[in-house]
Amino acid sequence: MIDTGSRSALGLVVCLSVGAVGCDKARERPAMNSSERETAPDVPFRLGSGWTQKDSRTWQHEKGGEIRLTSIVAAKAAPENEQRFRERMRQEVLQRGGGLVSAELASEERLGKVIAKFPQEPSGMTYEGTLLFERQGKASRVTVRFPERGTTGVRDTAVMMLWMSKQPEGADPFAGWMADPYDAARRDPLMRNVADGESHDAKFPEHPLSLVRAALKTIEESLQR
Repeated sequence: MIDTGSRSALGLVVCLSVGAVGCDKARERPAMNSSERETAPDVPFRLGSGWTQKDSRTWQHEKGGEIRLTSIVAAKAAPENEQRFRERMRQEVLQRGGGLVSAELASEERLGKVIAKFPQEPSGMTYEGTLLFERQGKASRVTVRFPERGTTGVRDTAVMMLWMSKQPEGADPFAGWMADPYDAARRDPLMRNVADGESHDAKFPEHPLSLVRAALKTIEESLQR
């Protein structure tokens, strides 16, 4: 089964190779914003360049991204068992119509990190990264979102073309392209694909998934311990 990002990628391959009609750039999606206002929290992290504070718990990026800080019930913070953590995060993502890219847990730090993707209309993906952490008895969730804008599926297209060129003759070119990162037996509607791998971030530094990972890294490294 091919995910929405792969379908966009395949469409782009057709556009680039045969000049198909109707291959206009996808309509740009607005950043995911919120009108909620809360009391200014003690923000325990720093941000990289390009971010502007919208309110006490929300920041917007010049490239369309958003960061939001929320307080959560302690019981919903990262649990000690990584398998349970991954199962819970996967279900949360699936219930929202998305696909899990990764879910990692550092139990000694009480820190959970999740990356997922969600289909956009009419095409493309919004990539979302979440850090769940506990500091000084408080549990918090930091969410980073970047949507694909303009022409979507460029990263998927480039990686897919390379992937297909390496498949044995006569083999299913999509075998192994999309899979759950932790359970090969799963067949969810949307799952991680090869193009979502972190090893491709350096080739596509402006891609929203790369931007999400970079933002999460800055926040994680600067968390006040």
